[in-house]
Amino acid sequence: MKRALHYILLALAGVSLLATSPANAEAADEEATAVKFWEYANCALTRDRWRAEQMLSAPKNSDARNEATQNLATKNSECLSGGGQLKMTAGIMRDTVAGAYVARFFRHAASSEFASVPELYSEERLNRTAEPKARLAIGLRRFAECVSRKDYHRVASLLATKPFSDEESAVFSQLGDTMNGCLPVEQGTKLGFGRLDLRVRLGAVAYELAAAAKLEAAE
Repeated sequence: MKRALHYILLALAGVSLLATSPANAEAADEEATAVKFWEYANCALTRDRWRAEQMLSAPKNSDARNEATQNLATKNSECLSGGGQLKMTAGIMRDTVAGAYVARFFRHAASSEFASVPELYSEERLNRTAEPKARLAIGLRRFAECVSRKDYHRVASLLATKPFSDEESAVFSQLGDTMNGCLPVEQGTKLGFGRLDLRVRLGAVAYELAAAAKLEAAE
């Protein structure tokens, strides 16, 4: 993991993941927060797979997706261990659930199954984007797509591990060469993310690939 991220600009302090109250957000422990999100996503998927699938399959930036996200969150508030509230953006919630879905239902997919799937985040799409924030977002997803295409099975295995666990570290280490090979070489493109942000993006893009390939969910 350390070797793989050695050349990556660590410009982002993970993602805006908030547990506890907004007043204490800056002091929230990233590891505890990541575990809480992971546990919540897996619990919601176990209790309410149908609503999770509704949310994940709804068109991006649509009212249907927003409604499905809210429904899944409110119907599964009991998944919060120890009670309390979980503060996170709708996007982070969807991406976390997407990662849990990949780990559970697409874990045995092979990279060869995506050979006919056109690039989701192509270089052309990146080059058409001039706004820095949007360009960074596409660059990060482009990187995640490259890693997922080259070693989907291992990405799914990573998403099955508990965040910040020894098991997660071991799989990150195994993905080291693949991640190094996927670092962008486009002039003027820089990536920045932390360990948790990388995991969330891998989960989101791995799900998108599975959906684009029309893979059947396996129990």
